[in-house]
Formats: sequence, C-alpha cells, structure tokens
Amino acid sequence: MTSWRIQSQESLSLMETGVIKLDGESKAALVFGQMNEPPGARARVALTGLTIAEYFRDQEGQDVLLFIDNIFRFTQAGSEVSALLGRIPSAV
Repeated sequence: MTSWRIQSQESLSLMETGVIKLDGESKAALVFGQMNEPPGARARVALTGLTIAEYFRDQEGQDVLLFIDNIFRFTQAGSEVSALLGRIPSAV
C-alpha cells in the first residue's frame, strides 16, 4: 500500500488491528508519504512502493497487489517537480 495522507495515528491503528505485524510475520509492506514534504519526496513515494512490489514479485516469487491510495497526488507532485525544473511533465 502506498499512501500520501496516512497519519502516524492511522499507522498505529494499523498495528493495533494486526494489519502491520512487528514480529516479522506481516505480509504487508507500507510506504508512507506526508503531504507537507517537498514535491520530489512525494513523487518518490509511489516509485518506492513500485520498487518494493517488483522485488517481492521478481526476487521472492510472491503474488503482489500494489495499491496506490491517491494517484492524483503522485501526478500532482510530478507536475510540481517539472514546474520547479522548468520542464514539461513528461520530460521529468
């Protein structure tokens, strides 16, 4: 799961309900990005989630479900990065 808006309180809730298990038996990899981070960091959240999913698929041979909570935030961050660099979004 890749998410831009999840708060630390929500991650604690995920631990309490057993979605995230700290004993090494968890079958979920979560990547969090905060909206108050710079656009470059926010743009990397989805790519990091994708890299982790590819690792589990290719190296570990596992079935993978990649869930991106809000794809608009990814494209928005990419647009902000391209504006900062003075390039069109497809060139970034």
